[in-house]
Amino acid sequence: KLLALLALGFTGLFFTGAHAPTATMPVSAGGFAALGPAFVAILWAYDGFASVTTLAGEVRTPQRTLPVGLLLGLAFIAAAYVGTNIVYFHVLGFSGVASSEAVAAQTLGAAIGPRSAQVIALLVMCSTLGTVAAQCVGQSRYYLAPAEDGLFPAWLARVWPSTSTPANAVIAMSAVAMLFVLSGGYSAIIGAYV
Repeated sequence: KLLALLALGFTGLFFTGAHAPTATMPVSAGGFAALGPAFVAILWAYDGFASVTTLAGEVRTPQRTLPVGLLLGLAFIAAAYVGTNIVYFHVLGFSGVASSEAVAAQTLGAAIGPRSAQVIALLVMCSTLGTVAAQCVGQSRYYLAPAEDGLFPAWLARVWPSTSTPANAVIAMSAVAMLFVLSGGYSAIIGAYV
């Protein structure tokens, strides 16, 4: 994901011209009420930090390692996203970003042309697969820890000796995720989250 953002930023800054700045736009009809849903989308960009804390039981000196990892990780991600947004505004301008349905694809399109939609789709697919892999590692601990404390069935606490992973918890988490997918599509999942 970060390599994709860096590549997008590099091509946007060095292979396109700067968009002339425009006057600031008035506040939309939604006003400040529209900020709530926007903040949810922003939080999704930083959602991975919650998974780091689930691994505390598997880290040496977690009281020192986790705060440093969280702060450095959040700072790095914030810098990457702020930098990417600077590139979007550099290439498309304020009105271009405001009117775009696919900001990243349009930004890349200014550099490489009409094939940008396929490139962005490939990058999103790679990013999604990486997120799924990271969530499988972190989120399975939400099943493992209560099972170790006797609150969930004991079979969820089983760690496979050959891989040292909580495979049963990963399978249970995957089954719940599949139920969400089968429940009615992406909008139903977002509705459950928000």
